[in-house]
Amino acid sequence: MATLTFVIGLFITLALVARRVRGALLISILLTTVVAIVLNMVVGQEASGFSPGTAALPTQLSGYLFDFSLDNFATIFQPLQPQYLFGIFTKGEGIAWILIISLVIFSLMLSDFFDTMGTVIGVGEQAGFVDEQGRLPGIRNVLLVDSVGAIAGGAAGVSSNTTYIESAAGVSEGGRTGFTSVVVGILFLIAILFAPVAGIVPAQATAPVLVVVGYLMFTIAREFDWGDMDVTFPALATLIVMPLTFTITTGIAAGFVTYVFLKVVTGRARDVHPLLWVVAIAFVVFFAAPWIQGVISPPPPPA
Repeated sequence: MATLTFVIGLFITLALVARRVRGALLISILLTTVVAIVLNMVVGQEASGFSPGTAALPTQLSGYLFDFSLDNFATIFQPLQPQYLFGIFTKGEGIAWILIISLVIFSLMLSDFFDTMGTVIGVGEQAGFVDEQGRLPGIRNVLLVDSVGAIAGGAAGVSSNTTYIESAAGVSEGGRTGFTSVVVGILFLIAILFAPVAGIVPAQATAPVLVVVGYLMFTIAREFDWGDMDVTFPALATLIVMPLTFTITTGIAAGFVTYVFLKVVTGRARDVHPLLWVVAIAFVVFFAAPWIQGVISPPPPPA
């Protein structure tokens, strides 16, 4: 039933987007959620395939509103407590542990930065803000806000706040100015009151929207020079690796590394900008980080 819900939702989304209905993506999520709830009621939670707690209405009225119990805010500023902030430096000894910590921090930084860059350029391209050289005016401010968000998310004890590809949904509906982000931010604050309602929406209701958003992002591929392997294969590697690994960073990493490699083996290493060398080497370290950690600090033998 979960797969059937996705298929139904995809056709609903395609129909609404093709007919240029305002708010098509949000409407499709709501309609698909209704379909999921009906199917869940017909066949039951176990047979439906939906995650527990989704595609089902709360049994009590209070289940529709956020519970402001202090327990729900227990993680705020928890990472800044001494035992968490400095505890990682007391669990190991010597240069090996410092290297492991450095690799973890490096991997997180690289992942967060290139996730943001990939998303910002993709969304900016869809919005028509990217110039002929592929540059996005005002990107410094974008990265500054994203960095502050990541720091705030870490201090709150939640996963890193970063720029999400779902922003393309707002662009597709006509959002172009900073006022759009202000309105979305205010609505998110209001939505906190109804956070349990968002938990009703199953992943199968949002997946069709992401498929359509992926299509909107893929339209920029028409601008590739498909006759040059040095460009097309790294682009293809990026397009394939992103969905297979579920991370934008890994896809971008595959593109950078293969681009530099092809330039080297074709005798055009001089065409590679010094910054590309630095980024490509950084991504090689990023890929090798788990192996390096295993060499530096191998896991204990099984008992």
